[in-house]
Formats: sequence, structure tokens, C-alpha cells
Amino acid sequence: MSFSPAPGSPLASTSLNVGSNAWGPDVLVADMESMSMLDTASLGSALGSQPFIGAPSRLGVDSGGNFAAGSSRHHPQHTYNLIRSFDPLLSSHGSVFSEGLVWAGQEDTEHLTGTGSLDMTMRARSTPGHWLASSPRLSTHVLVPREHRVHIVSQFSQPSRSVGPETVNSSLHSDVDDFRQGSPRQQQQRDKQTYQKGQGYRKLWQQVTKVGRGQRLGDNLPLSDEITVEDLVRMVIKLPAQESVTPVVEQGLQFLDSSAVAALLKELSKQGHIRRAVEIFDWLRALQPDHELHRLCDLYTYTTMISQCGSHQQLRRALELVAEMRGRGITCNVHTYSALMNVCIKANELELAQDVFKQMVDEGCAPNLVTYNILIDVHVKNGNWEEALALLGTLENQGIQAEARTYNTIISACNKGGQPERALQVYDRMLSAGVKPSATTFTALISAYGKRGMVEKAMEIFQDMSWRGCERNVITYSSLISACEKAGRWELALDLLAHMKQEGCKPNVVTYNSLIAACAHHGGPWEKAAELFDQMQTEGLKPDSITYTALLGAFEKAGQWVRALRTFEGMLQMGCQPDAPIYNILLEALWQSGIILAQARAMQLWTQANRNGQFRIYINSRSAADALQYSAPAFTPGAICVTALRWLSELRSRLIKEGPAVFRSRVSLSLQRSRQSQQQNSAGSSAISLPSSRMGSQQFSLGSSAIDNMQPGGGGIVHVSMPGISSSAYEALSALLAGSSSPFKVQMLEGALIIEAPSQALIQWLNSQEAAELLFLAQSNFLKKMNQEVLIREDASVAGRCCEAYGAVRRVEDGHMLDISKYNSSVLQQRSQVVSMALKYTSAFGFSQDTMYDGLQLFDKAICNSSGLNPALWPLVLCSCTLLAAKSNALERNNQHWPSAHHISMTSGFSIEAISTMEQNVLAALQQDLSCISVLRVVQLCLERLGYYMQGEDGAIKLSGCTAATMYSLLAKVACSPLVLGIRPSLVAAATVVVMRRVQGSVPHWPTALQLMTSYTLSTNSDLQMVVMHVESLLLSQT
Repeated sequence: MSFSPAPGSPLASTSLNVGSNAWGPDVLVADMESMSMLDTASLGSALGSQPFIGAPSRLGVDSGGNFAAGSSRHHPQHTYNLIRSFDPLLSSHGSVFSEGLVWAGQEDTEHLTGTGSLDMTMRARSTPGHWLASSPRLSTHVLVPREHRVHIVSQFSQPSRSVGPETVNSSLHSDVDDFRQGSPRQQQQRDKQTYQKGQGYRKLWQQVTKVGRGQRLGDNLPLSDEITVEDLVRMVIKLPAQESVTPVVEQGLQFLDSSAVAALLKELSKQGHIRRAVEIFDWLRALQPDHELHRLCDLYTYTTMISQCGSHQQLRRALELVAEMRGRGITCNVHTYSALMNVCIKANELELAQDVFKQMVDEGCAPNLVTYNILIDVHVKNGNWEEALALLGTLENQGIQAEARTYNTIISACNKGGQPERALQVYDRMLSAGVKPSATTFTALISAYGKRGMVEKAMEIFQDMSWRGCERNVITYSSLISACEKAGRWELALDLLAHMKQEGCKPNVVTYNSLIAACAHHGGPWEKAAELFDQMQTEGLKPDSITYTALLGAFEKAGQWVRALRTFEGMLQMGCQPDAPIYNILLEALWQSGIILAQARAMQLWTQANRNGQFRIYINSRSAADALQYSAPAFTPGAICVTALRWLSELRSRLIKEGPAVFRSRVSLSLQRSRQSQQQNSAGSSAISLPSSRMGSQQFSLGSSAIDNMQPGGGGIVHVSMPGISSSAYEALSALLAGSSSPFKVQMLEGALIIEAPSQALIQWLNSQEAAELLFLAQSNFLKKMNQEVLIREDASVAGRCCEAYGAVRRVEDGHMLDISKYNSSVLQQRSQVVSMALKYTSAFGFSQDTMYDGLQLFDKAICNSSGLNPALWPLVLCSCTLLAAKSNALERNNQHWPSAHHISMTSGFSIEAISTMEQNVLAALQQDLSCISVLRVVQLCLERLGYYMQGEDGAIKLSGCTAATMYSLLAKVACSPLVLGIRPSLVAAATVVVMRRVQGSVPHWPTALQLMTSYTLSTNSDLQMVVMHVESLLLSQT
């Protein structure tokens, strides 16, 4: 059979075919892709939202004029009620059939809707995305929205050529008159609709009577039969804010049904006029039952307004609207429950959303795909990837075809759960089900593999995406670059950026954030991170706090504390407010440098951050009566050390002002980083104030946690977890407190770092010299008047001088390395006596420690380079080398207390002639080259680089007596070890500095400033680590 829709009709481009199909023989099927839906709530309006589960096998009018519908899945009464809700359509755009029925419904066949008669028309509606099926015989118009596939099914017989339309119409009405009478309730409803239609004409007549000379009907309001949702939206938007909307829309609402009103309310909300939508709906709700517009408050308008609550997190209002529906006898359908569940999710009431779902099922309302998608979202937000995955099986068992969004959400759930293998299995099921993957699908898979560091797998997905013809967008590239960052593949990340630009895909801020972070980790070049930062700004992209966090991280890893400080100042000038991660990373960069100026600046920035709401220290008011408990947020080792020192400084000040009684029996401080822990600590806590010379008082306040989700998608790409305090932070704080002999016990407990001490021991320690030296930076004002630029210039001067000197050290070392195999074994065995003798000569002659170690260095060179020296005369050789070192030292030469020849002879036991002769022999053995670099001089150079000899406001910042004594004692023990003779003095000096700082509790043990100057790294199995282990063994064995 053939069927030819009228040219220009909405069905003109529709593929219609008759024959064997799912609807049975001789059934006409139209698959109208163009008539997809805008609003699921608009369907079913002709049925009064009666659910229709599954499609009937046959619909039509038999030869006797009786309606027929058959399906094994439907109760006969249900089918009877369903058919009675339709007007038969016996006209099909020029083709007239003696019998027929038009049926329109969703693809999942949850609802059916239809309207019409012989003279039914289908015309374009000005509402975007809708067609309007209308008939003058009906008082309602059925909007067929555009979001679902729509089928038109007509079972027919051959039309009679001798019968015209009027005849068919009359015959039809006569044949089915009894059937169409319906129940009394349906007849009353038709009578009411006819009355309402009449009221509409009466309103129109009122407008007609107001038309004056020169005016036309509709100048002030569109004609009643042409008024649209868009007309009312435009009228409402033009209203002044203070004017009521009711008089404007009341007349127009006379000609709309509830589905159209629902569309009006939704469109107003979409255009940002939610207040007007609420005003209209609340006015309709307040109408009396006998009011002609009271009918508009039904399932569709209530469901629409419940769904609009979600965007404003008005959960209470949504719940109250559902209660009101139940009170009015309006049965909630699947769309109502789905909308309410969505509101619960947006209000973060996930358990309530599950309760709503359970209630819906208990009431016999079958969930649809939208409902299950929302429930999957609930499980994803709860981190229950197993539950989300199980729902996919539920959909398959119920015969509901999952869509791409469903699979994508479950893949993301597996991704977040650290289950990339499960994510890939879901992807395979998606392909098997015939669902086409989207860019979101591939992006989620790439992110899943990226989190596990499986970059190669992520690249396979990336290539498969291209093979399947799916466009790779900026989110896809950003996810893959983020995967490279997590795996330390910064080179590949940069290659992807180049490839991305070649494809014409423009990177965004998220892309650059991942690239900069990639360069910040795993040995990536900080120079490239800085270059990318400049490049993104050149391309017109504005850095955000995540960008600055990544860039500061790159500078911190590379020890570039000055660049970090300047970047921080630039960020403030750009108006970007620093958050907790930025302050933590900045303090880490400054503290880990080991430079006194930088660490002092860290103290100042901590105070500045505290005034801005970060690093607040709280007293726990719920602590035990015998304990004084504090808590503070910090997570990098540097920020933790600075926070602890500031806290100890305030305890010391409080002890002086208030006395020891305030400390109770125990004092503790808890340091953590997670937002949840911070909120728990702040509950029931009161802030304390610290005195400030500039501000009078300042409040310690809890800083906000900053980075929670960056993930691929709308907002961000990088996802950063917030675990507890790291082990490096624990080690740093433990060393800091142990080095000053503090009574604190340090422990890790549930992700928090806790230090605790008995009050009596703590009070005694706070009054000690050790505490004073530890809190020097926290309490000293010697840098108070030195601004940041002066600090940076001063450090640049010291860095230039020290790096130049260290370069000379390495050149001397390269040309004067000892060959330990040539060292006389008998002298080597007496190494301890040699060092003791050198100390004796130095002390007796009044020489400095520098001269002693220089002389010892010359002695070792002479013993290795000359076989002509008698090993038995090593004390004479040592005395001669000590005098030669003193003569080459300008300070010693100018010393007015140079020892007399008699004193030298009496002290050494050798004649002046023997000493002079041996000096000549030593010079010959050394070929007149007295160049040498002692371990002590390199140690001093390292200390100078850290600023210990820098001129401050109150004079030079020198090593304390305790620190100097520790250094000389350790150097003497190192000099006694034969094993260090064949090692570079610079390496031995670096190891000595590390061990010395560990003993003294100086953190970090190997500062980044010294790493940059010496190129030595304190990593596992490194040369420096090996020598450090040897030096520590010397310290322990000879203690």
C-alpha cells in the first residue's frame, strides 16, 4: 500500500512504510525524528498522565466501527480507558480512509497522547521544538515536543473512492457515537472544556468591544487563538520589576492548557526570570477550585516547578509542593519523582534521593531511564561505583535501553573508584549494546587510565577515539595531558600540546594547568613551566588559583624560592586571592631553601596569611579538663614547621604574661589538612588572639581548604586528593623539636600530626636557651625593617659570591684529587694520631681551625705525591705542612702573634733547621703548588650561602656556640676516617652539613639552596647519601 502525505506538511519528510513490522500487518509506521521532545512532562496530557507500559500489538477501528486494541501485556480495562481518551483521526493530509487511528507516544512507550478528528490539522507551532496537533472539536491542544522519537501508527483499510470526507465523517460519528459517549466522568470533563472554551470566546468578545477607531483587534494582546508561550514570555520579561505579573498573564492563560503553562514556567526560569515563574504558579495555586484557571495547577505545572527548585537548591519548597500535590489528590508520576530526586542531588541530600526512589517503587510507579540515570548519579556522588554498575544490569533485565549518558556516568564512577578495568568492561558492554560512544566516554576512559599512571592504555583509547571518527576536543586532550602529568611524562604532554594545536583545537586554562603541573613534577623543567605560564597569557587566557598553585609547585620543586615569591606578588597584583594550597606551597619553597632570609620571610608571610583567614590556630573548648589542646591547618613540611614555631612562640609569650597555671597538665597541637578535619576541629572551638605591634591584636582563624575536584569537564581537569599529613612532614617536625631537646612527643593519628608534652617539662624547656635558639626566627625583629626587594638583592649578592667560590672549589678538586692507593699504609693506620697532632700544633701555635685543616690537606697530598719523604718522620712533615698553610693564609701572616721560632721548636720537638728543610722537601713534592681545599672551608662556604654570616640589623648572624662546637667536633671525627681521604672534600663537606643539621634539628637537613650550588642531591643510593651514612656511623661510634 502507498501513503502520500500532503506536501509541506510536517509528515512530508517522514518515512512511512506499510507491511510486516513490530505493529503487525497492514500497519502504517512513521519514524519522525524531526518531532523529538523538549519536555517529557508534556506527553500524556490527553490521557491525564495514565501510564502506558509497552506498546499494544494492534490499534484501530474494525469494519463495524468499533475501536480495537489488543496486547497481552495490558489489562482490558486499561486498554479500554486508553482508547476512549482519543479522538479518531480519519483524515491523513489528503488521504481519506474509512477507518483509522493516529497514535503518538514516546519511544519507550510510557505514555500515549493523541487528539484529532476528520478535520484535525497538524501545523507548526511558534514554540521552539514543538508541533501542535489541534482540532476545533477539542478544547485542548496537545503539544508534541521534540526530545523523543515519535511514531504515528494508523491501521486502515482501502478508502472508499465513492465516499467523500463529509460522508466518512458523518459515518464515523454515527458508528462510534456510543463508544465516544464514555463514562459520566469523561462526559463531565468534556462539558467543562466546552464551558472553558466558551469563556475564552467571551474574553475575546470583551476585547472586540474595546477596539476603537484606527485600532485593530489584538493591538494590545494577540488574538486568543494565536497566543503562544513566547508571547506571554515576552510580555512578562518587559514588565517592570515592581509590577505584578498576574494582570498581564491572566487573560492569556485562558487559552493555554497545563502543559503549555508548564512550558511557560520553564521558559521563564530558563531565561533567568525564576521569580516571575514562581509568582505565576503561586498565584494559580492560591485560586479557588471553582476558578476557571484552577485547572492549570495539575501534574505538569507542579512537576515543572518542582524541577525548577533544583537550580536554586530549594529542597524544602520542592517537598512542600509534593505534599500539596498529594493533598489535592494529584498522583505523582515518574517525572515528578525524578524531578524531586534531582533536587535532592543538587541539595546534596543523597540519602533522601534514595528514599524518594524507594517510595516511588513502593507506590507502583515504574522508574524510567531518566530515573535510573539520576539514581546512578546518587551512587557516583556517594562513591559507590559497585551500586552504579549494578544498576546497569537492572536496566538490561528490565529491557530499558541505556543511553550514552548512562554508560558515561558509570564509567566515570569506576574511574573515581580506581577501577579502570571495570570502566573498560562497561565500555565493551556499551559497544555490544550498539550505543555509540561520545567524546565524554573516551575522556572518562582516558582519565581512568591516567589515574593509574597507565599512559599507554590512555593513548590507545585516544587513538581508538580517532579511529571511530569521534572528534577529540579540548577536554579530551586535557584529560590525556593530565594522565601524562600523573605518570611523569611531561615530554609527552608537551608533544600533545603541539599536536592539539595542529588539529586546530585551542587549549584552555585547564589544559595549561595540567601542562604546568606536569613540568612541576617528576623532574620536569621549571623553565618550561614558566614559559607555558607566559604563553597562556599571550593567548588571552587568565591564570586562576590552580594555575598559580601548579607554577609555584614547579618553582618549589626546583628550589626557585625567589621566583616563587615574585610570582606570588604578581598574583596579588592580578587580583587573584591566594588560598590554602598556595600559601602552603609558598612557605614550603621559602623554608626548604634553608636560607635564613627566606625562612624569615616565610614567618612574615605566615602572619600575613593568618590575618587573611589562613593558618588559624584554635583552642579546643571540648578538650579534657586537664589538657590544653590546639589545632591548626597546614600540610606541607615547611608550612607545618612555620606554624609550629609560631605556636611555640605564642606559648612562650603566654607563659611570661599569664604564668604556668594556664597550661593545665598537658599541652598539644594537632596539624591536619583535610576540610572535614578542619570543620570538626572548629566545631565547639574558640579562636585565640596574638599580640601584634602593628595591629594591636590579630585573630588566629582556620584557613579554608582549597583544591577538592578538577576533573575533566566543565570546570577543571586535574583531580587532587587531600590525604593526611605526609611522612616527610612528620620527619621534619620531629627533627625540629628533637634537635632542641624539646619534651614533645610527635605522632601521626588518623591523618593528623599531633605533638604533645607534659606542661611541667614544657614550661622548663620554654625557659631554656635551646628554646630561645629554636624560636630565634619567630621572635627576632632583625629583619623587620628589611623589605622584600632588599632581601632578594642581598641574597642574590651572597648567591653570586658563594657560587663563584664553589666553582673555584670544584676546579681545585679536579686537579688535586688524592690517589688513596699511593698513601703510605703505616701512616694511614695512624690517622687518628695524625689528626690529634694537627690539633695540637694548631692550638699551640695559635692558628685557626682553617689553617689546621688546610695543613692537614697539604700533608695528605705530600704523603701521596712523594716517595722521597720518610713515613717515620710524618710528625715533622705535618708540622711543616701546618706552617706552610699558615704562611699562605693572609690572615695568619698578618697575625701579630705569630709564634716565635723557639716556641715552634719547643712545641714540635724539632729544630728550626729540620723544619725549614722539611718545608723545602714538601714544596718540592707538591711542585710549589700549595693549592688545597679543606672540608672545613667548603662547610663554611655552605653556611655562608645559607646566610649565617650575613650582616643583620643587630650585627652578623653567626653560628651559636653550640652549633659551632658541634661542627668542629664532627669535622675532627670525619678527618680521622681514612675512608674519606679519596673522596672529594666538597662531597664530604656536604655530608658533614647534612649530619650537623640533623643533630642540631635544623630543617631541612639538605636545603635546596645548597642543592643548586653543589648539584648534590640527598636521594636514595646517591653519592651524598652514602657519605652521609658513613659520617653518621662515625658520629655514633665515637660518641
